[in-house]
Amino acid sequence: MKTLEGKNVLVVEDVIDIGRSMAMFFEKLAQYKPKSSRLACLMLKKRKRGVFILSQTYSFFILLRIERLAYDIARDYENEPFTAVCILRGGYEFFNLLLENIRKIYRILKFGETDYLTKHIRIEFVRITSYKNDKSTELEMCGINNMKTLEGK
Repeated sequence: MKTLEGKNVLVVEDVIDIGRSMAMFFEKLAQYKPKSSRLACLMLKKRKRGVFILSQTYSFFILLRIERLAYDIARDYENEPFTAVCILRGGYEFFNLLLENIRKIYRILKFGETDYLTKHIRIEFVRITSYKNDKSTELEMCGINNMKTLEGK
């Protein structure tokens, strides 16, 4: 994660349960002294009797939220490069939708410049967990500097 020093870092996660792993990840990230660090999260889990509930009616609101989030991010980082860090689990689908919407917004803001995204956004992937067999543990991370640690995961 040394490559993040002095960089704007956008961490993208689709769903956060209680946030313990994410809090530990941001503590670890702070040690590498990024210029800024922000979290783009689609939603927090809502539980009823221990079961995750996501109604089909949310899909419209989720897409609107992704578009709004993409717009906010594109405006915030309009003139600055940033590193987008995808938290692997199911987050890659949200990550992909979010970056695609940012790309669309940059095309509008930059008057059709199609390679702005590839010039200004570096993409990283990381897998984090702080639980093993439903027991709380230390933060475990793989990825970001050595993609071979993600092979077969």
